[in-house]
Amino acid sequence: MVRRTPLFAAGAAVVSLFAAAPGADALATRVNPIRKVVNLLQQMQQKVTQEGEQEKELYERFECWCTSGSKNLAESIAAAEEKIEALGAELKASAEEKAKLEEELKQHKADREAAVKAMAEASGIREREAAAYAKLKAEHGANAAAFEKAIGALERGMAGAFLQSYSADVLRKFAQQGASEGHRELLA
Repeated sequence: MVRRTPLFAAGAAVVSLFAAAPGADALATRVNPIRKVVNLLQQMQQKVTQEGEQEKELYERFECWCTSGSKNLAESIAAAEEKIEALGAELKASAEEKAKLEEELKQHKADREAAVKAMAEASGIREREAAAYAKLKAEHGANAAAFEKAIGALERGMAGAFLQSYSADVLRKFAQQGASEGHRELLA
């Protein structure tokens, strides 16, 4: 350990005066090699101090980021896990809904096929009924015409001539179909 004496302090003051004077740097380095080492150490100390302050500032910034970043990351992870669960449940519900709709679609297709078949059968029945109706209408039309001729002939007094005509024959057949057994004998 170096002991500081008044003489040492005076020497340091002289060296600092030379260092402060213009061109003293060259004199100081030429005069005292220890001073050169001291100057280098002081420069290194200043540089290390500046680097330390920069590191401290970076550390504080990243510490803040790590603290808030890890908190934000934990929150986003928790939110994502909740969303995953919700989406899983929604996916399951959608799959069940799809299966249900597919079953309903199969049923509706079967119902449609049955309806088309029923419509075809109904159309066939309507066609048969329309043919039977047309036949019955023609028959009734002929009967009505025969009645009109019979009524006309009876009104004119031609009873004998009417009974031998085709219209009378149609009228007799119609009456026999609608009459009871007792009345049929009378008409024959």
